[in-house]
Amino acid sequence: MRSQPVSRRRSLAAICVALLLGSTSWARAQAPDSAGLPHFEFVQVVPDVYVAYQPSIDGLLHGNQTFVINDSDVFVFDANFTPAASRATIAMLKTITSKPVRTIAYSHWHNDHVWGTQALLEAYPGPINLIATDSTRDDILHEDQEKHREVAGFYTTLLAAYDSALASGIDPGTKRPFTPEERGKAVAVSASLRRYMVPQSDSITYHLPTISFARRITLYDGSREIDLYCFGRGNTRGDGVVFLPKEHVVMTGDLLVYPVPFAFEAYLTDWIASLHAVRALGATHIIPGHGAPQSDYAYLDLVTRFLTAMRDETRRAVRAGLTLDAATKRIDLAPWHRAFAHGDDAIGKMFDAYGPAAIASGYAEAERAAKAARAKPGR
Repeated sequence: MRSQPVSRRRSLAAICVALLLGSTSWARAQAPDSAGLPHFEFVQVVPDVYVAYQPSIDGLLHGNQTFVINDSDVFVFDANFTPAASRATIAMLKTITSKPVRTIAYSHWHNDHVWGTQALLEAYPGPINLIATDSTRDDILHEDQEKHREVAGFYTTLLAAYDSALASGIDPGTKRPFTPEERGKAVAVSASLRRYMVPQSDSITYHLPTISFARRITLYDGSREIDLYCFGRGNTRGDGVVFLPKEHVVMTGDLLVYPVPFAFEAYLTDWIASLHAVRALGATHIIPGHGAPQSDYAYLDLVTRFLTAMRDETRRAVRAGLTLDAATKRIDLAPWHRAFAHGDDAIGKMFDAYGPAAIASGYAEAERAAKAARAKPGR
């Protein structure tokens, strides 16, 4: 088993924190009456295409799961965060079709999109193809067990931290005594971790993709055509996109996430190009990696402008010799906060927690480019 580089280990921790905490508050929690599994909306996007998504941005953020009902079977894009979550969405699927799932495709390797696979395999015995990009398969193949141990350990450690803070009465985020509201949220998160996430993460089994592709693969089932693309690096080093050309539906994975982008250790320049490629497909319906399906390009264009601005700003910062901390202080995120939040306080807090990740990603990319330029012969 290949060991993970330090940067990837940090990335895993950052992703886990991001998926748990939707704001700068340490104790942002799920609804107080929830001990884990969130509420999913199950909606029809076009005939025979359904998506299960989590409307709330509180607590653990579960990736979207899309179901395409073909002539003889069902194609599934992404497997949700946990087996319990996937079992809940499978129950919704079974209310509209008895056809078996025979193909599952992953958008990328992050746990909130792949950990529910075992529930699908249990619910639909028989041959099931698992499809992913070459890089996603490689990430699962070489990092899955160590990733699993680290992430499972992360939730156990986080639970201990919550319990310790609740016992002491001090909010680690503010370093002050909990307010009643903050304490209530921390109690809810602790309950969610103890009853839901820790047992779930301890029982996860990984399933390696059986089919991988570099740039494009097309599947057919009767009248259905399903195109899978990899436009290159973006949110990860090889994100998968699904396009239904007859239905004009595109599924983006975490190349597009609502209500704010996830840009932890991402590749901004390539991500921008990937979003342009998604737009060029001409879909009339967009299913993002998180959040409700969309019927126009307003949000995709906003994310593209934001990532472009962060790339350009961080390039200037590196050329000026600024440190990452100095660049983060200089780059003004306030206009982007307003553009994403539209006055919604919860989304605003989420952007404040997630937005700086784009600066860090852009800065790292600009530093790599500057170092490569300096290393060229004759310089």
